[in-house]
Amino acid sequence: MRLYKTIVLPAILVWHILSGFVLLPFLRDPWRRRRHFVKATARHSRWSMHNFGVRMPVDGEENLRPGQNYLIVANHMSYLDAILLASWRPAAFVTSMEMKNTPFLGQLTDMGGCLYVERRSKENIHNEIGEIEEALKRGFDVVVFPEATSTNGAALRNFKRPLFAAAQRAGVPVLPVVIEYETLDGAPVTAANRDAICWYGDMDFASHFFGLMRYREIGVRVTVLPEIPIEAHSSRDTLMDQAFKQISGRYRPIV
Repeated sequence: MRLYKTIVLPAILVWHILSGFVLLPFLRDPWRRRRHFVKATARHSRWSMHNFGVRMPVDGEENLRPGQNYLIVANHMSYLDAILLASWRPAAFVTSMEMKNTPFLGQLTDMGGCLYVERRSKENIHNEIGEIEEALKRGFDVVVFPEATSTNGAALRNFKRPLFAAAQRAGVPVLPVVIEYETLDGAPVTAANRDAICWYGDMDFASHFFGLMRYREIGVRVTVLPEIPIEAHSSRDTLMDQAFKQISGRYRPIV
């Protein structure tokens, strides 16, 4: 099984990048290109989920409104988070310029239709919020991990507020989502084994990725919480506070 995963999963990632490059000359319009890449990412994420052996029940889907797009905000522990959410609901993910400039991961995010932010630059953040706002107005679901970095799951980090402004300006509701890794090969995820899933700090991507392949089954639960509507008094601060309150109230830390 591990040998199979070692071959198939990297092959899916490479195919995702190469197929995107082949289509670039035919997708001149950037928004048409992003829409295609988002759909391709969802498809390839479903393939990857199957090969990773992920079981992922989704609770709270009754909170979704048919035909409505969202600024989706979720807690963040691993590169798996994006694969999980993309397999559930095609979306453009917001990630950092640091990720864009990382070999292989940068190409992967480019071909995933990602939107980039340089969180350390106050000069550029307004332009980047404008691009996220435009994506929302064009009907994209956009995913933001407002902790701004992945963690070991022991606790939520404080949320960063700037990107919530895109939802307020676009008039698109915020959808809080909770990701919880529950089991590895049937054993509960605890502080003792969480580093097999959680990818954070200065962990090496390749060694972590190939290490995760030794597990046959990953159990994860996604919970969709009630949307936060955009109202006359809404601001990036009120939206951030409401999202943090909902997610922190539902999330169970890994201990």
